[in-house]
Amino acid sequence: MFLFPKKTYFICLIYFITTTNAFAAVISVMPSNTTITLSAGTFYSFTVSGGTGYYKITSSDNSVATTSLTGLNSSDCKIEGISNGIATLTVEDSAGDQIFIDVIVASSTLGLSQSQLSLAPQSSQTITVSSGSGYYKIASSDDTVAVATVTNNIITVSAVSVGSATITITDSNSQTATIDVQVMTGSKFTVSPSKITLGSTGDTATCTLSDTSLFYQVSSSDSSIATAMIFNNVVTIVAGAPGVAVITVNSSNAQTAVIDVTVSNKNIITLFPGQTNDWDMTATGGNGFYQATISDNTIANISFSGNNAKITGLYPGTTQIFITDSVSNTFTLNINVSLEPPLLNVAIKGDNVTLSWNEISGADSYIIYYAPNDTSGAPITSKIQFVNVGKILSLDITLYSGASYSAAVQAVHPQIVNLSSPASNIESITIQQ
Repeated sequence: MFLFPKKTYFICLIYFITTTNAFAAVISVMPSNTTITLSAGTFYSFTVSGGTGYYKITSSDNSVATTSLTGLNSSDCKIEGISNGIATLTVEDSAGDQIFIDVIVASSTLGLSQSQLSLAPQSSQTITVSSGSGYYKIASSDDTVAVATVTNNIITVSAVSVGSATITITDSNSQTATIDVQVMTGSKFTVSPSKITLGSTGDTATCTLSDTSLFYQVSSSDSSIATAMIFNNVVTIVAGAPGVAVITVNSSNAQTAVIDVTVSNKNIITLFPGQTNDWDMTATGGNGFYQATISDNTIANISFSGNNAKITGLYPGTTQIFITDSVSNTFTLNINVSLEPPLLNVAIKGDNVTLSWNEISGADSYIIYYAPNDTSGAPITSKIQFVNVGKILSLDITLYSGASYSAAVQAVHPQIVNLSSPASNIESITIQQ
């Protein structure tokens, strides 16, 4: 038996590990800002480098900021601010590597619709942020006098008690603006007149404030209908489009008065020849010492006694009267002088009926309206008929026994339908059985 000597065998496993180090260049920008702030209409430029050298750049919101690449290898980038907001720019190379840049477009100033307020205790008023970068914060220097809140771009200031306070608003760019608030009590002032009617766009009127010692601010609920300006204690109102607006006057002692304004391009007065109409000029903000210009003084005329205007119709037609007072307020009246209604007469003899009426100056023809009567003797309006009989002033007709009708006559203007007369008196016609 052979014995083999013990031997120890070592098995060595050798692993060969191959590693490769890739030092790929990453995208970078110069200047190296990853957040850029600019205002609308301004530009910011930077250079892209690294990566594969082939780039493209996109904006998440082109309504806020746009961008373009130019230069060698299209590596020079220009950003333009379009409107307030936030957009994200993505710079990408041909290998898909990306870098992101946040762009904030904000107003370069923080502006308010007004910076001073006078309020009575427990009252409030709103102010509009006219420019700013958004994300507003607001604080009061004294919450016992006035407090404020902001929603979107509307600031609401509420008075608490008598005193002074400063409201400070800050936007996302750390720009600030202030509102000086005076909370006080005082006597009520009055405005006269407090209701204004203006006839045409561009017409003006003035209202007087009773207290000349105060300072005033004035605003309109709808500036497309009426605007207002104030000098000393006189408010001048200018008519815009037809409609209704409220002019609000605030005083330095925290009191308020309002002026109701109606603008109507249909300030129409309709008259018959020889008829007059009285117009109170104070209702239109008139200030005395009136002068008038009439576009056609054969149609109507006007005279003044104090603040009362008397308009008289002369002949059928239309005209305008332009009135100016001592402080150059203007007011326009549109005058329609229509035909007078004729007087209808009815004569019945047996079955024969004669309709006759007086001649109306300026009439071109006459229309007879007629309708059968119901059992009570009233005309049945759904069965009204009419006939133009020309220029004749009487009409003979024959009716059947027991017939019952109502009739009226109208004078017709030769050119303008609206200037035809109203219907005459209504006469009942009954043929006895």
